[in-house]
Order: sequence, then structure tokens, then C-alpha cells
Amino acid sequence: MTYVINYKQVEKGENKMADLILRGSELQSFLTCRKQWLYQWLEGIEPKRPDGKLLFGTLFHKFLEFYYENGCQFEPAVMNTHVWLEAQDLSDMPQEDIDNLKALFKGVSEYYHQTYYSTDRQFKILGTEVEFLVKLEGTIYMTGTIDLVYEVDGKIRFMDHKTVTSLSMYEEKSKMDRQISRYWWALKMISQGIGRIKQVIDGKEMWVQWLDIEGKEIDGFDYNLIAKDYPKQPKVLKSGKLSTDKSQKTTYEMYLSKIRELGLNGLDYKDILDVLQNKPNQWLQRINVLRTEQELESAAFEFLYTAGDIHDIRLMIGNSPENVEPLTYRNIGTHCHNMCSYTSLCKTTIEGGNVSLVRNLGYKKRKDV
Repeated sequence: MTYVINYKQVEKGENKMADLILRGSELQSFLTCRKQWLYQWLEGIEPKRPDGKLLFGTLFHKFLEFYYENGCQFEPAVMNTHVWLEAQDLSDMPQEDIDNLKALFKGVSEYYHQTYYSTDRQFKILGTEVEFLVKLEGTIYMTGTIDLVYEVDGKIRFMDHKTVTSLSMYEEKSKMDRQISRYWWALKMISQGIGRIKQVIDGKEMWVQWLDIEGKEIDGFDYNLIAKDYPKQPKVLKSGKLSTDKSQKTTYEMYLSKIRELGLNGLDYKDILDVLQNKPNQWLQRINVLRTEQELESAAFEFLYTAGDIHDIRLMIGNSPENVEPLTYRNIGTHCHNMCSYTSLCKTTIEGGNVSLVRNLGYKKRKDV
């Protein structure tokens, strides 16, 4: 690849091929399903009623941003998160869903702080929600946002937060997750002075070199997995004893603490204590992901080639709107119900229903479009 950097052009809006400044999230949407990509990135629409499960991910990302910016201080982070939530338009969201969202956030955030405070307060935080821009080739730029970049024991590492329903699924996914490889490659370029990060200087957003990591090696990456659930206190039976149901959502520490609180004999609960002590954490997990130099380069080249496809399809749709259907075909799979906000639109179209009605009642233009 040839790296001819002219970030001033990008800042001034002089880049004639600005549509080639491509986010990793748009590329992933394009690869997942072109119809999803059409709705999200070309038409720029989103559901009027927020999905509680998807909103929780955004909410918890904001919490972690405030948490690490405040040196892992819990109360300021929670307060800032609630202020952020109150500023969101939740008028189309049922109050019961809002209450459930807040309760879930309280439980997960408290457990996260209890679990990671002692280790994470040792981090030297270099950046949260770091927006980067790296030139690939010609007029093609890669952009994205890295959740956390930090230094620990003199080593530069970065982290991506994922709120998930299944820790094991994402543990397996991490082995070939291209986004991890792209972000690692981008940080490597930035450390070599090739890429840039966005900073506000004198009230103006600018792309600047990141001197904190320049000339330093990117040591590694942590996949920070957070389940949309949290451990509960063990069940107390009417007899005053504790339930020995091994499937209950509690921890060894909680169970042992409750035994002591109730003045029970720990030997009577040896079996379940052994199970809980040896059971992997079901709610939080960090995966140290490894990548070879060849994998990083491969991910960057793959991004470049796919960016070219996206650019060509954008041009074809712009020049011949009648070709939008054959060019943005669906990829129907399990992601339709678990990870897509446009399932109702697709389902209505496939069934021959009133698409305009569903679109007008259920969707609106995104504010950032």
C-alpha cells in the first residue's frame, strides 16, 4: 500500500472522494446483509422505538467511557450515565422497559466495578472512544472508534467492550473477528505516525498525530465481554436454609457470605460451594486475543477491497436507482432476529404487506444523517 497522507484535506472537506472514508461498522453491515446496509447507511433510518437490548449496549458503553475517564470511580460514572440517559428520546419506549433497563444497568454496573476495580485502577488511560482515521490507498480511508486504549506495566493495550447474551459465543468469535485485526492494524499505523486520531483543539475537531503511542509497540488486545445479566443473592428457603439448586445465578462469594450471614454450617453446603467455586464466570470475561502480523495486514487489505465494492455499489445506485433491489439483496439468517433493527421491514416486504405503513410508523431518520 502507498501511504500519502493529507489529513488537512479531510478536515476542510476538500476530499472529493469523501464517500471512501469508511467506518468498520458500515463495512460489517455490508458484509452481514446488504439490505441492512441500505437501510442503515444509505437511507439512514432507525427504529422510532428503541430496542431495550440494543439500548443497553449503548448505555453500558457510555458508562464504561465515563468510568475509565474518571479513573474507575464508580459514583461519578453512574451519575454521568444517568444524565446521558435522561437526555435520550425514550418517548416511544414503554415505561416498564425503561425501568427494566435501569434495573439491569444497576446490577451489571455494580458487579463490573466489584470485579475489575482493583486491577483496572492500575491502568494509565490514554483514550476512551478514540476515533481514528488511517489512509489505506489512493483516496480510501479507514475510520472507526476504539473503546479503550491504555498503558499497563509499560505496555500499550486496547480493549473493545461487548455486551452479549452468550459469553462462549463471543469467545469463539474472537479467534477470527476481523474488527479486532483492523483496529490493531490501525493503532499500529498510528504508532508509526501514519494514522491520526480526532481531538478537539481550541474548540475545533482536528485529526492529529497521537504522540502518546508514537514509536511504541501495540502489545495486545482484550475482548471485554459483559453479559446482559448479573449474579443474584442465593435463594433462601422458607425453612431458613439456602437452596442447593446448582443452576441458580449466584457466585461462590455471595453464597459463602450468605451462609455466614445466616449462621449456617458451611459443611452442609460443601457440594454446591465446590460447584460454584469451579464454575467459570457467567457474567464477565476478558479474552486476551492474539494476532500475527500477517493477519493484521490481511485484514487491512480485505477492508480495502470491500471498500472498493461499497464505493462501486453506491455509485451504481446513485446513477441507476432502479437497480437498488438487485444490488442490495438480503442475507437471511439468525442475525435477523438477534442483531438487526430492520427485521419488520424485511418481513413485511417478503410477505407483500404495506411496507410504507410499517416504515412510517416504525422508523425515522437518524439525527447524524
